[in-house]
Amino acid sequence: MSRPGRYRPIAVLEAHTDRVTSVAFGPDGRTILTGGDDDVARRWGYPEQWPDRPGVDAAEAWLCRVVTTPIGTARWHAYFPGVPYRPPCP
Repeated sequence: MSRPGRYRPIAVLEAHTDRVTSVAFGPDGRTILTGGDDDVARRWGYPEQWPDRPGVDAAEAWLCRVVTTPIGTARWHAYFPGVPYRPPCP
């Protein structure tokens, strides 16, 4: 993960065995969810020691700017069966 505008790693989340393809922020602003090509979803807490904790809206806006391949309808329905497609980025 990087700080918006600086693109310098501030933390490495290690647990997936393959590429991470999706990131979502929980409504509490302290939870991060990741999913990847290893067919695993992970839930992460937002550690107190991370500097300059951005708000969820700012982090989501930054992710939408840097993600080059947004999730499409086919992958959405594979990961979220029965949930209507909602593009995560405008």
